[in-house]
Amino acid sequence: MLDPAIRWTDRLQSSSGEWSGNICDFYFRVYNKVIKDIKIPFKTKGGVPNIFHVWEDEGWIEPVIEEQFDPDRMILTLEFRKKATEKTQKQMDMILDHMNTDTWYKAEEFIDLLGVKLTQTKELLRMLVRMEALEINRQTKGKRYRKRNDI
Repeated sequence: MLDPAIRWTDRLQSSSGEWSGNICDFYFRVYNKVIKDIKIPFKTKGGVPNIFHVWEDEGWIEPVIEEQFDPDRMILTLEFRKKATEKTQKQMDMILDHMNTDTWYKAEEFIDLLGVKLTQTKELLRMLVRMEALEINRQTKGKRYRKRNDI
């Protein structure tokens, strides 16, 4: 059964109380209800350029804007991964140049080569694994790394 208290709330009437057949009355009544109920995923004060500036300041990989048609939409892809600096890229290249495809290496073997601590060396190796330049033999203690054959 319909609740009599709210039954007439969506009826369209003119200001005099008579029934109205005007399509504009219907449009604005329904439009305002729909707009009020639509959730906006997020708002940015500075817009898309502000997002790009924040990502650059944080050193994250640059956002990607993709435009699609039918239906029309814009997709903004944001990655929370650090982009490789020139120094990091140089260190990763040094690791790859030092490695052979048929030999497994421990992270400790690259400390003297790179001149960095073990934690930084392991982070560089993890980045190379994520980039699929290296393969790993274990997921826990005693990890060893090897250059992939297809590189």
